[in-house]
Amino acid sequence: MATGHSSLGARQRLSWVLTAAIALAVGSSATAQGTPAEGLSGQFGVSYALPLTGNGGAPLSGPIVRADLAYRSGDRVVTLRAQPIGRDRLDLGLGLRERNDLLSVTIGRAPADDDVPGARGARTDLQVLAVRRADAGPTLQVLLSDQRIAGPQGSATTITRLSISDRLRDPGLDLSSFDWRASVQLQQSQVAAAGLNRTAGAASFGVGAAFGGPNRRSWRPTLAFERTADLGPATTERLRLDLGLTGELTPSETLTARWRWDRETPGDGAAARLAGTQRLGVRSTRFTPVRLNIEADRRISLAGDVQWGWTAGAEAPFAERWTFGVTYRGAAGPRATEHGARARLAVQTSSTVATLRASLEAGGAWRDDLGWRPDGSLSLSAERRGDGPFTGNLTGSIRFGESLTGTVSAEGAAELGWGDASASAELRLGDPITLAGGARLAVNLFEPIALQIGLDGQHAFGGGGSSLSADLGLRYRFGGER
Repeated sequence: MATGHSSLGARQRLSWVLTAAIALAVGSSATAQGTPAEGLSGQFGVSYALPLTGNGGAPLSGPIVRADLAYRSGDRVVTLRAQPIGRDRLDLGLGLRERNDLLSVTIGRAPADDDVPGARGARTDLQVLAVRRADAGPTLQVLLSDQRIAGPQGSATTITRLSISDRLRDPGLDLSSFDWRASVQLQQSQVAAAGLNRTAGAASFGVGAAFGGPNRRSWRPTLAFERTADLGPATTERLRLDLGLTGELTPSETLTARWRWDRETPGDGAAARLAGTQRLGVRSTRFTPVRLNIEADRRISLAGDVQWGWTAGAEAPFAERWTFGVTYRGAAGPRATEHGARARLAVQTSSTVATLRASLEAGGAWRDDLGWRPDGSLSLSAERRGDGPFTGNLTGSIRFGESLTGTVSAEGAAELGWGDASASAELRLGDPITLAGGARLAVNLFEPIALQIGLDGQHAFGGGGSSLSADLGLRYRFGGER
C-alpha cells in the first residue's frame, strides 16, 4: 500500500474528529433531553480493526467510526451516516429534508487494492444535491458531482448541473396539464493515460402538454431541444431537436410517434453532419388481457447510413402476479441484417411485510455478419420489512451472453433479544469476479452500551487477492431504533 495509508491524513483525521464530535454531541443532548418522540435517535460506535489477511489490502485497519443518527422536528429531518470512517477510507453522508425540500451531501474515499492485479487507484467521491420544491411554483435542482481516481490510470470528472421544471394542472386553453423543464450543465473530464483534458457544456429545454379528459380521447405532444459544445480552441457543437406525440386512436389503441434530429458541427471547420430517428408505434388492449405492441423505426447515422427496424410483441398476465411476454425484432440496412426474438417472465408481489419484483429475459439475435448471439438478463428486488425481528433486502441485475456481467447485493439485520446482528454482501460479476461483504454482532452489556464485533472481507476469484479484517469496539444506541 502507499505510505499515506500508514498514518491518518489531514482530511481523514478532520472528518473523523468532526463526525465523532457531532455524534457525541447528539448522544449527550439526547440523554439530557430524555429523547422525546420528536428528537434525536440513532447509534454511534467506535472500533479498532486489525487486518487478518491481505496485509495492506485489508478492507479496514486501525481506528474506525460508525454512526447512524437522525434528528426530527416537525417536518424537518436531519440525518448523519458514517459507514465507516477510518484512516484509509471515508463514507460519510449528511441529509436535510423539510417537506418537499432536500439537501444531501455524500463524501467517499476508498483505498487502492494492491492485492488485485490491474486494480484502479484510490478513489474519492463528492456529491452535493439540493432540491427546492415550491408549493405553487417550479422545482429547482442543483447537483455537484466530483470523482477522482489516483494512479497512472487515474481520472477526474466534475459535473455541475442546474435544472428547473414545473407542471401546471388545468391551465386552461383546453389543456389538462402543461409542463416545462430547462437545464444547464458543465462537465470537466481528465484521463492521464490518454492525455484527455475535456470541458463540455450543455443546455436543454423541453415542454409538454396534455389535451383531453375523462370523457375525451387524450393527446400529449412534447418538444425538447438540447445544445452541447466542447469548450476549447476547436469547439465541436451538437444540436438535437426531439418531437413526440402520444395519443388515443381508439379506446383500445394508443399511437406513439417520435422524430429526433441531430446536427454535429466539428470544430476543425469540416462540414456539418446530420443524423436522425423516426419512430412510429401502436399499442393495443383490444384483446384483453393480452397487450399487443407494433413499432417501426428509421435511423440515419452521421455517416449517412439508413437502418430500418421493426418490432412486434405481446404480453399477458397470468396467475395474478405473473406476466409473460414475447418480442420479435428485425433490422435491415447497409451495416447488417438482423432478426431476434426474446421472451420475458416477470413476477411482482407485495404485502405489509415484504415485496418481491423479478424478471427474466432470454433470447438472441442473428446477424448476417456475426451469426447467432444469445443473450439475456435477470433482475431481482426483494425486501423484508416491518416490526418483526428480521429485516433484509436483496437486489441484483445480471446480463448474460458472450460474457457474464452484473452485481448482486444483499443485506439483513436481526434483533436477538440479548443483542442484534447484521450482514451484507456484494457479488460483482466481471473480470475478475469479486465478492465483498461484512458481518456485525452486537451484545448488550448494559443499556444503551453494546460490545460490537465485526468482520469485513473481499475475494477476487481467478487468481486475484483476498483480504479479511476483524474489528472490536463499543456501540452506543439512543432514542429508540432507527
